[in-house]
Amino acid sequence: MKIAIAFHPINSMGGIINHTEHLAAGLKELGHEVELLEMVWSNTVRRRSWKRERDTDQSVFGCRVCQYGGWELTTENRIKYKGEHRHNARKRLNSYDLVIWTVSAPSTGKINDGNEDWMDLYRLDCPQIAIVHDGNVQHLGAHLLKVTELAKKLYVAAVHPCAYHGCAGVPAPRALILNPQPPRETDTLPWAKRTAGFLSCQTFKRWKRVDDLVRAIPYMPKKMVKLIAGGGIEHNYLTSVDKCRPEYFFPANHPQFPGARIWDTALEHGMEFSEYIANEQRDKHLRKLRCLVDPSWSNSYAKIGDHFNRVVVDAIRVGAIPIAHPLGISTNKDGIGEVFKPWVHYVPLPVEGTDEEYAARVAEACTSLDPEKAEEIRKAGAELFENFDRVKVASQFIELMQGKPTGWYGKLEVGEPNDKMREKCVKLMEKRFTKKDRPKKVKVGWFTRLFGWLWNWRK
Repeated sequence: MKIAIAFHPINSMGGIINHTEHLAAGLKELGHEVELLEMVWSNTVRRRSWKRERDTDQSVFGCRVCQYGGWELTTENRIKYKGEHRHNARKRLNSYDLVIWTVSAPSTGKINDGNEDWMDLYRLDCPQIAIVHDGNVQHLGAHLLKVTELAKKLYVAAVHPCAYHGCAGVPAPRALILNPQPPRETDTLPWAKRTAGFLSCQTFKRWKRVDDLVRAIPYMPKKMVKLIAGGGIEHNYLTSVDKCRPEYFFPANHPQFPGARIWDTALEHGMEFSEYIANEQRDKHLRKLRCLVDPSWSNSYAKIGDHFNRVVVDAIRVGAIPIAHPLGISTNKDGIGEVFKPWVHYVPLPVEGTDEEYAARVAEACTSLDPEKAEEIRKAGAELFENFDRVKVASQFIELMQGKPTGWYGKLEVGEPNDKMREKCVKLMEKRFTKKDRPKKVKVGWFTRLFGWLWNWRK
């Protein structure tokens, strides 16, 4: 089949990039032809390119890709659809046997203010699959309801239970299809022969809780490797001289670090930091280190379903043990999830406790875990990993487009829209995706501007 993976541009795509890369690779390994299309609400498009080489990977689509900026696409794969251009864009999409939306609907940011043209992109004759990567559909992504009205044949693929249960109000057949991963490496170093330490890599968002980990680092053993990588808005706040959030300082009455910035203190106690790293560099670290730490957690996500990040599976794939927060990987403080189980597939962080207790749990997994227990966790992770293999995941996408029961649950379920979600969808469409009459800007020539400036200066 000829398949398009399409997306609308958003800020901080994060793990969506790796999901897209490996889904495409899995589909290609099944013999399908796959293209990547960026849908741009504009009258013109130009080639995207990156100046920095060191943090880019070679994409399965034949271009370069980086974690902070996405793909280096040519104008052939950046599709303009503003105004009359939407007709050609829809024609291009209709030329495929299947369209997979890895970003299922346009951003609700001001960049799309007045954008009504996007709706034409979904009026296709071919089947479409909308991928849902988080649990925000009921709140921030309610316009997915509009997509279900526009598309003739739409299916939904949710990447974890939180995304799946969060789509309970979407009237389209949906399946839980886990994040695709490259083949698991089998000849990996055992835990005992690895370097005592961890890698933690992510886009720094508030719910990623990187500050929890940073705050605990001063209490960890000095000889342990403590490597953090990534970037984003919260990294800017953590390191800013004049805009650092108050919670990113130790209290003024702290017995050891009174009033100190937690980031600076962590650096003084052995934390190493790197900006966004390429996948190859990430795997290079994880092949040598004993653990990966994913500090993220969210009460709001935990109320919906398990919301684990793909980086946890990245670690399992190369033999590192994940350390994760129970409310980031399950719906309960015990950390017992539908997919991951504590002390079976991962080491749980303390839900409530001091920075010292947080540090002690990380140090235990990195330095003093019983080697036999460590190998049991690695083995259980390897068995679970089969569900994330990209060829298996890609085959489940094909089953989904055919309307067959598939995925982790082995079923398809159709949601029932609720009044609250309908109301949010209507408000969102009116607020953001409706053209508004605005007064036209009067163009002012350079001579008039110069005269005005001189007149004001004379005053």
